[in-house]
Amino acid sequence: MSTCCSTDITINAYTDEQKKGLEYIAKMLKDQWLTSSIESPKGWLGHIIINSGIGVYRDGFVYDKKGTKIGCRGHICSYDWNGEQLTISDDDANGPYINMWARIRDKYASGAELIYSAQVDCADIRTNDVTLTGLYFIDIWDNNSTTEAGKKLSCDTYFELPKEKAIKMLNDYFNTTFDDIESVRELAEDSDDLALHEYIYDDTDEECLALNNAAN
Repeated sequence: MSTCCSTDITINAYTDEQKKGLEYIAKMLKDQWLTSSIESPKGWLGHIIINSGIGVYRDGFVYDKKGTKIGCRGHICSYDWNGEQLTISDDDANGPYINMWARIRDKYASGAELIYSAQVDCADIRTNDVTLTGLYFIDIWDNNSTTEAGKKLSCDTYFELPKEKAIKMLNDYFNTTFDDIESVRELAEDSDDLALHEYIYDDTDEECLALNNAAN
């Protein structure tokens, strides 16, 4: 069964050559890489990996020159280049597909720093950003914003919370006095109106390559 994953990627340039490479990636995303003769929606990640010269399309999958499948089942939502930093957001099926972006980074801006955060099926966030590891974020759903079928439409989200602040927020919400994260996590898990998530460290390369190959 497919899973849904939302991924945010930041690629930082520290040299003039890396800046030129990231600027080129941004230009090609704007001008060429998001479309293809292959029948699939504009913005499909497969378009990007094929048009960048890294992958080839064959029998419904994308492969590198060595015949290894490249995970790219999803679409790009947005991207931005500010002169030093390229930011990308995409939605994936069975992702995150960090290795795809790492391959593009390595080809055009070798050595640039790739930082990512990915949330799979509204669970905890996987990230290789050590400054986020061990922090939490909280979703609180608005009960007054629902469809006729009762589906909640909006929520307030509080990102990058230290453990102590997350515990306090949940204690205030549930009118409890717990002093440990596991106790308030249990309350959150039993609630239909609130969700607690943790930022968990997960490296980008070997593990993601294995996950991406297996996903397709």
